[in-house]
Amino acid sequence: MMSLQDQVNRAKRTVNTDSLSFSINEFIGMYESGEININPAFQRTFRWGPEQQSNLIESLLIGVPLPPVFVYENTDGTWELIDGLQRSSTIIKFFGKLKVPGSDELQPPSVLIATEYLPDLNNVVWQRNSLIEDVPLDQQIELDSAQQLFLKRCRINVEVLKQPSSNETKFDLFQRLNRGGSVANDQEIRTCLVVMKSPAFAEVLAELASSEEMQVLCRISADDVKKQKDVEFATRIVCHAYKDLRVRDDLNEFLDRSVLEIIDEANPSEIKERYFNSIKMVYAAGEDALIPKHGRRKVFTLQGLETIIVGVCRNYNAIAKLANPTEFVVKRVQDFWNSEEMKVYTSSGMSASDRIRQTVPLGDGWFDPS
Repeated sequence: MMSLQDQVNRAKRTVNTDSLSFSINEFIGMYESGEININPAFQRTFRWGPEQQSNLIESLLIGVPLPPVFVYENTDGTWELIDGLQRSSTIIKFFGKLKVPGSDELQPPSVLIATEYLPDLNNVVWQRNSLIEDVPLDQQIELDSAQQLFLKRCRINVEVLKQPSSNETKFDLFQRLNRGGSVANDQEIRTCLVVMKSPAFAEVLAELASSEEMQVLCRISADDVKKQKDVEFATRIVCHAYKDLRVRDDLNEFLDRSVLEIIDEANPSEIKERYFNSIKMVYAAGEDALIPKHGRRKVFTLQGLETIIVGVCRNYNAIAKLANPTEFVVKRVQDFWNSEEMKVYTSSGMSASDRIRQTVPLGDGWFDPS
């Protein structure tokens, strides 16, 4: 049997790291030249507001050290950010160098607000810029040259996960760094994991999530889109359609693991066909197809998604062979809300994992045409 020290030594061989330090000016230069890659899917998770951004610049100005940034070294030698997005993006945006996701166009620079120790930061900018909408040009206050030089020379510590560290190590490190108290929510972290492994598959999930029928059925709001709730729902449907939640599985761990496995195992074209056609058949039952018909509140619930959409997706190949697949699905949706089986919805005090162990099998059996 392997000893603890042997296990430690073996694990260490999968991780190859280096600690480096750069001036902010050097760091931004590396970003501009493409040596540090902030993927567009990562940038969508940048959502610090003016207060958080101003507090970070305040910390730099008064000499408070920042936590290190973590990057992954790609095979071509470029770096891929895996932790520190909020801090990095805040600094780059304040300097007026942050690009619009997916293009070389620059975003409007940020403008600061008053902070606890530096109240005169209000309306402070790196340089006056007409692209700044919130504060008129004549009210923008530029940092003086001495303060700009000071900020340029501030240091950023970078922890580099170097080759030949495995992709699995990169995924695991990203999760460990971001699951504890991060601004990013679980789906944003999951999206980043998918992008690390397959940017093309991340685009597939985004396409599935943007389905008009999906947006209506799941009552997706503009705020939901901002928080990637639509992508989360699409991910849940795909994962539950292809994988079973095991007895001891935590839901987030199941979704993280399953979506990465599906990238390796499933055909994206088949996923899209199954998903889109299933959604359209459910939508034919009406905009309220996922809304319980009994009870006081007529709101969308995850139970409807797990039972109805996932149930149709799981049985899609068999349903598609029927003479009238859509008619079958519509009738089964209507019958479901009047059935004894739908009483699973009345269960309270149940964890998400326990609920899914009831709803997914129920939908699987309910929409089985055999």
